[in-house]
Amino acid sequence: MTEAEWLACPDPTPMLEFLRGKASDRKLRLFGCAYCRWLWNLLTDKYSRKALAVAERYADAEVSAEKLEFAWGDARRAAQVVFRQERQTAEGTAMWAVAMMCEANIASALGAVDLAARCKAYPFDSSSWADAQKDQLFLLHDIFDNPFRSVSLNPSCLAWNDGAVPKLAQAIYDDRAFDRLPLLADALEEAGCDNQEILDHCRSTGEHVRGCWVVDLILGKS
Repeated sequence: MTEAEWLACPDPTPMLEFLRGKASDRKLRLFGCAYCRWLWNLLTDKYSRKALAVAERYADAEVSAEKLEFAWGDARRAAQVVFRQERQTAEGTAMWAVAMMCEANIASALGAVDLAARCKAYPFDSSSWADAQKDQLFLLHDIFDNPFRSVSLNPSCLAWNDGAVPKLAQAIYDDRAFDRLPLLADALEEAGCDNQEILDHCRSTGEHVRGCWVVDLILGKS
């Protein structure tokens, strides 16, 4: 895949394939978790919701592989119960997707993305499937930006005002308060940042998620 193909690609599948082996397991898992979070209303079992949170924490090395395995077991059992009760296909499939996100192997975990997309497109039709793919594309650009070139931030911006910029970025990350990204852009400008790509991304519309490339850049996460 070339840079031009990445920027113009309408299908998330080849983009995700391109990223495997190049992007960090953390970012890839957070991408999958973020997409599964859009199915939150289908995760009616508390164990499925907890498992998704554990998968995110595992991505950030906050919990052990053993705890991830326990979460996988809980989410899997929750999905099995739904299927035995013959409840909504979308609900059961969403729970299976979360269970897959708790796989330690990142390649296995990313299989959850296709399942999650099918949930968003349920009952399946070409229009709803296209919408599900657009959602994936948005997340890919929010998390990975343009993998063919790197963006840097002057260290003086991070040191400005006793580290106000990274403190704000950390609070946004911890609280999932991505609606504060425009405030982060204002702080960056005051700190002397003139990189328009960074500022525009912070002020762009749409939902941002953990793994957002600007927040990761500020916090030194990969």
